[in-house]
Amino acid sequence: MTQLTIKKLLKYVDGKTKRPTKYATDPAVVKSVKKWDENDEIAKATILLMIKQSEVQAAQGCTTSASLWEKLHKIYQSKEPVRKATLLKHMILHKMPNEN
Repeated sequence: MTQLTIKKLLKYVDGKTKRPTKYATDPAVVKSVKKWDENDEIAKATILLMIKQSEVQAAQGCTTSASLWEKLHKIYQSKEPVRKATLLKHMILHKMPNEN
């Protein structure tokens, strides 16, 4: 997530910046579509570099960084009771550093 923020790409992943939909011969529109496509591709590649190799297969079929993010979120989203149990386990097993 940090890499996406540093590279100013989070807006593509969270869907706040939508791909321009107008297809025209206007050079400004063509340029904005091309820039969006390039930045979204960088965001998608950044996500793929941050996940485990075994998780990359889940990314197949995702055409945008936002669709990839949504798919990963659905797959790995913790369910409420499971999340609570996991946090409790981490808290119980957490060892305090020894202070001498």
